[in-house]
Amino acid sequence: MNAISPDRKERLAASAMHVGSAFAPILAPLVALAVIRDSEFIQQHAKHSLRDTLVLKGTVVLLGLVSLAYSLVALYTQYESGWQGFSIWPIVAKALIVFVLLSILETYNLFLALRDATRAYAGVWPH
Repeated sequence: MNAISPDRKERLAASAMHVGSAFAPILAPLVALAVIRDSEFIQQHAKHSLRDTLVLKGTVVLLGLVSLAYSLVALYTQYESGWQGFSIWPIVAKALIVFVLLSILETYNLFLALRDATRAYAGVWPH
């Protein structure tokens, strides 16, 4: 992306920001953007990390909203039928599916953070 090669401190700071984003996905890139303004390399990595995080968190929020809407409609349907044929198992199954999907998304977030930390330390500019 950029022909300028970052120095060791910039590579280390960008890498540390990515590792920090595994634990504080939005906070770490925002701190890097606010504090380290003199390095285009770090700024680009922080923007890249923030964008990826917002897309991932948006997916998580969308998944949560769809799950909540489905649950509310199912509960209303049960209420309207006088709770005839009510079973807890569909609720348990949906909760497990949502838990597995959220776990996959958060594992993917961790993978991205570690991959990008490795690339930043190698001096690779984000795409």
